[in-house]
Amino acid sequence: MKRIGVILLCILLLCGCTTTSPTPVEQETPPDYFYGIWVTYAELNKMASSDFKAGFTALVNQSVNMGATALFVHTCAFCDSLFASKVYPQCAWSASLDYDVMSFMIDTCHQQNLAFHAWINPYRIDRSSQTVLPTVLAGQLSEADICRCEAGLYLNPASLKARSLITAGIRELLDTYPIDGIHFDDYFYPTAEPSFDAPSYKAYCETAAVPLSLDDFRRANVNVMIASVASLTRSRAEKTAFTVSPAADIEKNYASLYADVELWCQSGYLDAVIPQLYFGFEYPNERFCFENLLMQWVNLVSPTKTALYIGLAPYKLGTDATPDTTEWKQGVDVVANELKALYAQPFVSGAVFFSASSLFSDEPDRVQQCRLITDTIHLQKGE
Repeated sequence: MKRIGVILLCILLLCGCTTTSPTPVEQETPPDYFYGIWVTYAELNKMASSDFKAGFTALVNQSVNMGATALFVHTCAFCDSLFASKVYPQCAWSASLDYDVMSFMIDTCHQQNLAFHAWINPYRIDRSSQTVLPTVLAGQLSEADICRCEAGLYLNPASLKARSLITAGIRELLDTYPIDGIHFDDYFYPTAEPSFDAPSYKAYCETAAVPLSLDDFRRANVNVMIASVASLTRSRAEKTAFTVSPAADIEKNYASLYADVELWCQSGYLDAVIPQLYFGFEYPNERFCFENLLMQWVNLVSPTKTALYIGLAPYKLGTDATPDTTEWKQGVDVVANELKALYAQPFVSGAVFFSASSLFSDEPDRVQQCRLITDTIHLQKGE
């Protein structure tokens, strides 16, 4: 597959390389396999509704007992902050507490040798396009720096001010707390509609000698942001990982979300990529069956130095998730079996689970499902 990625608008053109199937390598699964768990803002909010310290401490203990090595904690879900930031408005529940939530979470994780990765949605401000910018953001941005669509209110990826806001927020995090990683998920461009950023694209075309297509323009904007964050994390004295969890469909990432993940891996911007393979073995569209998706990502990542972890979906276990309902409804061991499939693939070195509440629940079925996953992890570790 050949793709063209653009890093700097009208300055640098980067060409993707053709990927080929990797040569099988006989090796044992490494004992230091990476196991992460996503902790969503909704899960944090729920903990905060009672006793946050007790709830988060319990989560850390459960994660360690399961065999996890890292938590991906939603620290900036809507251009907001869990601490008294100078860049973003602080969310109300954390501001109401008499202690620093970030310091508490990081310390609690590190005391148990659990890495803390700050999970950020870089562009998303609100799910409503009619939202008025919070005062803190309004003081830094103009209407040209944001975009509105049915999906909500977003920072404009083409805006230098918007990109500077993102990197300023990350720099503040890195300067203030001993975090182990910066993590983005699959929220890049929220729509493919030309109207979303029409003024920015029009202004660009009026000044560019040979304008890029709209699609390449959008990919270039995201590439610049990714490259900037990669440079920022690599500049730190302490090692800070930079990871992204794109959608499972490689083509969708490239064509609809404007996320040129192949370029990011080839260029070494990412320490690890974590595709969200939230599909079963029996998905009716063969292209999206778990094992086929897995090989697509292995083929993309294996020629690069980027680590490959796989995002798995315990939240689907025991549910009526369509279209492969029967497998998820009846197959309590789907995720455990997917882990085993990963262990058989030497180019995969980790797994991340979505999300904490689906793993650690008092519901009898959930307890059984989590036990199967936990047993599989401990068996891999030789415990």
